[in-house]
Amino acid sequence: MPVLLRTGTAEDASACTRVWERSIVARDGEPPADLAHVARRLSTGGGRLRVGADGEAVLGFALALRAGADVLLSHIAVLPTAQRRGLAGRLLADAVEHAREHRAGRLLLEVRTGNHGAVALYEGLGFRAARAPVPHPLGGYPMQLLSLDLR
Repeated sequence: MPVLLRTGTAEDASACTRVWERSIVARDGEPPADLAHVARRLSTGGGRLRVGADGEAVLGFALALRAGADVLLSHIAVLPTAQRRGLAGRLLADAVEHAREHRAGRLLLEVRTGNHGAVALYEGLGFRAARAPVPHPLGGYPMQLLSLDLR
């Protein structure tokens, strides 16, 4: 069955939280420090949640939030078993389209500086560093704010 993008619902929050956890464990070897925060953010219904699903199975998601004149891609993740098949790129392109439709000046996101695959994907799509890296508030690892100018 093909992976389709659709609008996420409150019922998808727990599946998206599991996607986040599994993707971080696969990358870092340990559960994410921000799992409870992500679960709360996904369950509150704020922002625009998009999921990539194969039937009922959620394989990835992206959560975009309005941030003044910009849109912030708060979270994006794909299950490790579904990575390297273009789903992250499709979710990202969908977020760019959403930001443009809402006349955002920029699409912003934060990425761990050591997440080389994600950094390459974002830079390949035109994202550029918007400031020097800062420590993650929970984990302490360096986070880079990236910006895609939509004007």
